[in-house]
Amino acid sequence: MDKITAFIKRQGKSYFACSPSLAGCYSQGQTKKAVVANFTKAAKVHLAARKDIEKRLAKRIGIQTVELILGSRA
Repeated sequence: MDKITAFIKRQGKSYFACSPSLAGCYSQGQTKKAVVANFTKAAKVHLAARKDIEKRLAKRIGIQTVELILGSRA
């Protein structure tokens, strides 16, 4: 996953970011620039952890994983 969509919302004096494609991955920052940087770091950690969990789970229950490439809608 090279690109994700993140939603940024101002909350009081800071900003909050989340993404529907990364359930449970959130971040905040005092500025838009800070929240984008913080969320980018959080997303990388989230994706690495998810990949590791998927590998361990696949090995444990003996399943095979495949990567699907979905075409864009016309």
